Amino acid sequence: MKTIAIANQKGGVGKTTTAVNLGVALADMGYKVLLVDADPQASLSRYLGCSQGNEGASLKELIEATCNEVDPPDVVIHTDEKVDVIPANIQLSDLQRSLTNTFMRECVMQWALEPFQGQYDYCLIDCMPELGNLVTASLAASDSVLIPVQPLILDVEGLASIIGTIRKIRRKINPKLEIDGVLITIADHRTNMTRDMIKAIHTSYGPHTRIYQAIVPRCTRVGESLTKSESVLRYSKQCPASVAYRALAKEVEKGERSREKHPTALDR
Repeated sequence: MKTIAIANQKGGVGKTTTAVNLGVALADMGYKVLLVDADPQASLSRYLGCSQGNEGASLKELIEATCNEVDPPDVVIHTDEKVDVIPANIQLSDLQRSLTNTFMRECVMQWALEPFQGQYDYCLIDCMPELGNLVTASLAASDSVLIPVQPLILDVEGLASIIGTIRKIRRKINPKLEIDGVLITIADHRTNMTRDMIKAIHTSYGPHTRIYQAIVPRCTRVGESLTKSESVLRYSKQCPASVAYRALAKEVEKGERSREKHPTALDR
């Protein structure tokens, strides 16, 4: 099972949308995919209609059972979009705080996901937009990181921050962690600013970090799919965002070979 964290300390860049639609695209290609909602806002869970409010087992109960060395609850929800989901709810924020006093707290996500090794080809973790205990644990449990970024000046400047964070976690906690790639999202190709920012991303980061060729455009169908609790690939198969996510899935599939050819920013 290859575990990929979808992470960026900046909010509003399409992390949840990417986790859901990349996961569904990979499942459509025949892979077994597990989506992990590691954000107390539970946006991923709601996106796919897996929100359970404060009832039912969630990622919080799975991690608590793992830490207490008791049998884990059945937390996986099977969806009709061929992806499985470990949901979250607002109670996950309580766990985030309690982990501060937990021994080896950076390992809790890795321990929680160990039983799923061998059951899935891909595990995508939707991280919250900050660097807290849960994000650190998610990065510690991951093989690589996919960084969504909107082509706006503050978002592009923030790329250095998340890359620096990943470098620190690789050095201190998870030496196998790599950057899978940077994904440009919510791009409005009609504007000069978007074109300039995309060029800036390639100029500043392209020589050392993989920039996906797939670019997810600003698309009203994405917002509409949210209201239907469906992936945009199911809601509107031929819309530009769906086409982009299918292209991204093919690039992710080939990611291992690409990383062998191109050194990452972590190795600078």
